[in-house]
Parts: sequence; structure tokens; C-alpha cells
Amino acid sequence: MPALKAVRNYFTEAHITILCDQQPDDRYIQTRELLDGSGLVDDFIVYPAGRRIQEKVRDVTRLWKTALSLHRVHYDGLVYLIRGERSNYLVKRDLLFFRLIGIRRFFGHRRPHFPPSNQAPRPLQAVPHQSDQLLSRLATTGIPVPPLGDGQMDVGISMEERCALDYLASENVPFRTRVCVGVGPGSKMPAKVWPAERFFEVVSMLIWKHDVWPVVFGGPEDRALGLKLVERWGCGSVVAGELGIRQGIAALERCLLYLGNDTGTMHMAAAAGIPCVAVFSSRDYPGNWYPYGNGHVVFRTSIDCEGCMLQVCPKSNSCLSAISPEDVFYAAERILFGKKPCAG
Repeated sequence: MPALKAVRNYFTEAHITILCDQQPDDRYIQTRELLDGSGLVDDFIVYPAGRRIQEKVRDVTRLWKTALSLHRVHYDGLVYLIRGERSNYLVKRDLLFFRLIGIRRFFGHRRPHFPPSNQAPRPLQAVPHQSDQLLSRLATTGIPVPPLGDGQMDVGISMEERCALDYLASENVPFRTRVCVGVGPGSKMPAKVWPAERFFEVVSMLIWKHDVWPVVFGGPEDRALGLKLVERWGCGSVVAGELGIRQGIAALERCLLYLGNDTGTMHMAAAAGIPCVAVFSSRDYPGNWYPYGNGHVVFRTSIDCEGCMLQVCPKSNSCLSAISPEDVFYAAERILFGKKPCAG
């Protein structure tokens, strides 16, 4: 989002088209679902990605048709916003493809950031946030960018989109009458999941001490867990699986805090402008995917196997197990109510 904001601010009169992949798994958010209505782009061109082997021939045909349609439009330039860990070979391959279809001006393609080798000595050094990596690359090709860390995450939620939540709020979620805390206990990646029992403990303490109202966010796969937690808490709402991504951001705007795992919901909360208390595994480099902006609290432990990039941990998520419910509770309490932990 910060990079797209910088691009739109620079090319104020341009017709901006997003070229993006179409994920085959329905559990994943598609680019258009987030950006349609944001005012940042004018059009979308979608190509297939991540298909099964038997579909590769069909996908090559679709990609060829995409190339022909790009060639016919005669685009004036390309802004390259592929993530920074892409190899030099793949970057050169991509740029060659766009040159072959007639594009000659490129932005954001120089000096892509590569994280240090995961064979580096522990603890792993922090890396710039992915958003700041993209902003730095735009700056090297002449596009003005904000100071790193100060990019804009706002996705342009409209008043109509906010008003569409009124029925939900009046029927299910007491946004206007209670202190609501967004909770994200799930993840599509098992290696990122803090034990559900610990979310139960933290939120239980917040309910007991401060009468908060938990609202469980996530995808359809998180709904069953959310319903179990709400039943045990004795209060709360579950909107997991009920809201599109832009509706979800609009709902998170009405919460005072996000408490949860390193998930897309966490980034939605950052886009909604609310502080996050986020529990991170150590599978990736510190800083790479933290919630963007100021005012967030991230819990992450440094262990000898950090940087593994595994999706399923063979050590029972030991890096996450080292994070205590008490520490997470105190961080959430401090953000919500300015409380300091008791000496002990």
C-alpha cells in the first residue's frame, strides 16, 4: 500500500493498471478484492499462478494472451513491485518479458533488497519492512517517497463501505457500546500459530479486568475456533469467514486493538490504523513482515533455528511457546488503558 500510494501521488494523471496473479486457492485474498474501490488503480489484468501440473499448458496459453493484450495497449512504463527477495536472474527475466512487449521505462527495479543468508550468525539481524524495501526501490528510480516507516497504509474505505457494516454492528457486534478488541487466533501457516489456549488466557484476563468485547477475525477456516473461544469466554462475536477484506478493514477500524498471530488480519488491522499486539514465530527475519507503522508491539523470540522459513515446525512451534500470555496481556493492557505491569 505505501508503494502504491507513492506511485499514484507521482503519476497523478496516469491510467494505472495492476498486473497480478490469480491464486488457485480460494482461501487466499485476491489483489482485486483489496484494491478495487481504493482509488489507487484504474484497471486489473490477471494471469494464472501456482496451478497444478496438468493445467500448465492451459496457463501458458493464458499467459501468452496476457502478453498480447499488454502489447496492444502500448504502456508507457512499468512499476516493478515484486518482493525484494526475488533473484537477479528472475528480475532480469521479468524485465526482458516486458521489454519484448514494448515497455521501455521501468521504475522500482533497481537494487532489489535481499535478506542476509539464513546461515548468518544468530541472532538474525533485522531487515527493513517489505513496504520500506519497495519504497527504497521506487526512490532509486526517481519516484518521491515518504520517510521509511511513514508510508500510508490507508486503503480508501468509503463511507458506503462503512455504512454497510451498520447491520452487522447492530445485530452482532456492539462496536458503539463496548471496548472491542479484534482477535486473530488463526493462520493458514501452522508454524505461525500461537496456542489457542494462550489467546483464551489473554482475552479472559482482559474481559475480567476491563470488560472488553472480543471480536474474532479471520477466514472461514478460523470460524470454528472462534466460536469455541467465544463460548468459553462467555461473550464476544465471531466475524471470521463473514466479511470480505475491505469489510474486514472497516470492522477493524471500530476496534481499539488487534491481538493475534502474524496473519493477513494483522496487516488489515495496520491498514485500519489500529495498534497491533502481534505474536510472531521466528521462521522469518525480524522486521520483514511486522505490522507497518508506529504504535505496535511485536513478540518474537530469537532461537538457534530462527530463519527456517518452514510452514510446519518439527519442534512444536518452540519459538512461539516461549512467548508468555502474561507478557502479551500486559502489552495489550498498556495500549488499551495505559496500565503498567505490576512489580513481581
